[in-house]
Amino acid sequence: MERRTRIAHGALVLLLVAQLAALLWLIWRRTLNVPQWDEWELANLFELADLGRLRLGVFWAFQNEHRIFLPHLILYGLIAATGWQRQIIMVVNLGIALGTFALTFAAIRRTVAVHTAALLGLPLALLLFSFAQFENWLFAFQTNFILAGCGIGMALWGLLPRQTRGAADRAFAVAVAGATIASLSTLDGLLTWAAFLPAVWYRGPRRLALWCVVALAIGIPYFNGFPGQAGDGAGFGDIVGYALAYLGAPLGYPSVPLATAYGLLGLVLLALVVMLAWRCGWLDARARAWLGLALLGLGSMALTTAGRSALGVEQALTSRYQSFSTLLWVALLVLVALILSRSLPQRASRRRTDVAPSLRARGLIGLLLVVVLGGGLLHANVYGLRAGNVWLAYPQRNEGCIRDYASASDACLALFYIDPAIVRIHAAFLEQHRLGPFREGPTIPDRAAPRDGTALATLDQLDGRAPSPGMTIAANRPLAVTGWALDSPARRPATAVYLLLDGRYTYRAAYGAARPDVAMAVGSVGGDRVGFTATLPSGLAAPGAHTLAVRIVTADGSAYADSTLLATFTVATIAP
Repeated sequence: MERRTRIAHGALVLLLVAQLAALLWLIWRRTLNVPQWDEWELANLFELADLGRLRLGVFWAFQNEHRIFLPHLILYGLIAATGWQRQIIMVVNLGIALGTFALTFAAIRRTVAVHTAALLGLPLALLLFSFAQFENWLFAFQTNFILAGCGIGMALWGLLPRQTRGAADRAFAVAVAGATIASLSTLDGLLTWAAFLPAVWYRGPRRLALWCVVALAIGIPYFNGFPGQAGDGAGFGDIVGYALAYLGAPLGYPSVPLATAYGLLGLVLLALVVMLAWRCGWLDARARAWLGLALLGLGSMALTTAGRSALGVEQALTSRYQSFSTLLWVALLVLVALILSRSLPQRASRRRTDVAPSLRARGLIGLLLVVVLGGGLLHANVYGLRAGNVWLAYPQRNEGCIRDYASASDACLALFYIDPAIVRIHAAFLEQHRLGPFREGPTIPDRAAPRDGTALATLDQLDGRAPSPGMTIAANRPLAVTGWALDSPARRPATAVYLLLDGRYTYRAAYGAARPDVAMAVGSVGGDRVGFTATLPSGLAAPGAHTLAVRIVTADGSAYADSTLLATFTVATIAP
């Protein structure tokens, strides 16, 4: 037995090393240091900090229906410390996931025999570090789901029985801390309090009261101002199909029919396990803790189905959602092992007619789980690895449009975020502060030297109107600017054009629009492509008086020059 345990432990270590090595290779060699999708919204935190308006309430604010308070804090700190090096953030996320594995494996070792735990570690690693979860590993924003998983692992580990009261109190404190971490990471994490309530119920009234008080202390302010979800209009069949595919995704990805079948099979297995454990009196403290993990997976399925089923059943297989649907399969894995390791109750062993069905039921459940996990894990990991490489390919082929955001097409920028205008606004801020894709090397004006004299430039429109002295502009919305500029001594188009707000903030404009009228009027000898457009971020100009000028980089790129003040305006809050 000891030899088999050592072999299983060795195989587990090799598997973990292979998985982590493959994921690290993908992170460092295949991902870009360019924000994608929700990551762009993190730029708001730094824009507010730059304006001196960053408050704790900003971190607490809703992100869709989630309050990702702790992940926001962690991401803000990591971005500030690394200059928005996405790969470092992904490695930190992988480290948090490794902590989740360690907590879950430790919980398994407290539940079943050592040799059984060693064997269970193999499918556990394939579930928790599945390539089918490629979005969690290759999308830096996924700190929220990964941190929630770690909090859930802490709660599970802390709610398993201990031999002494002091050890039990300390473990329960870990469980409360874990549930708090999960709750402050994502809405699904808030389900931790309800899912593990049956396990806490039998831990005594003092612990039960503490659990409920902390849950209410977090839950009540959490739902204050909750955005909610409008009725999605999905039919009953669509809802059921979405729910089953969501549960079966960790094994059936990327096939909807296969995931649906696995989801149905998972529910059947869970029902058989619960009925058999109830009949034989095996729902003890250990089983209740793992049953709580299964309930959390089911609760996450219900939440996601309620909010997303109208988007179609294919959306249920979204890679990142498997952070929570995996919980059901981890719980089933351990509950089945726990049942198979149990002796039949004495009242049943006295009658042969009771023993045989119980043995057959246990054998059938064990066989089903082995077949389900073996085939499903292999299928999901293989196809997940393929899908992850395809998912990375599109941004890789279009990285240049972020670096040239001012003139890039909307279609290209939309590969990185749904709203290209938001990408341009935030990319301008990142360039100014040398974050993310602009962290390597100085920007164009920094490489050039200041030149005596002024740039030749004019503003045509400001906020959709011709500029006028002291004009009023509404606060809290992007500020559109159009005009033209050129290298006046050379009478040629500039290399680049930047807007100067209050002589301090520089934002690159999209430069090179055709302006034959300007070329004819000023006698440009280098062509007529001297027009520019730009959009200053919402909130950059605080209420009050402001100035606007232009900085151009000379035609040969060796120097820069600023224009005279082109506009003065006042930002004010205008009542609707």
